[in-house]
Amino acid sequence: MVPTGFANPAYTKVAKGIENKGDKIANFVKRGGVLVVFGACVPEYDYDWLPFELSYVEEHMQSPLEVVDDSMPCIIGEPQEPV
Repeated sequence: MVPTGFANPAYTKVAKGIENKGDKIANFVKRGGVLVVFGACVPEYDYDWLPFELSYVEEHMQSPLEVVDDSMPCIIGEPQEPV
């Protein structure tokens, strides 16, 4: 689990450690491991250490939430407009 704000030095100092261990994290994910990553809390961040392309853009928006299926713990949010 990668904590919220991991890339923002005002919150934590773990970004360099995560990036330095990127190969091990990528191998874990490639082998089927589950990785939970919360927001980087910086304006933009590229997850270069993951085995796929992923970018984070911090944007504050309002969004209605919709339960997709009552039998599954899944809620979908559709961004509407910046706040």
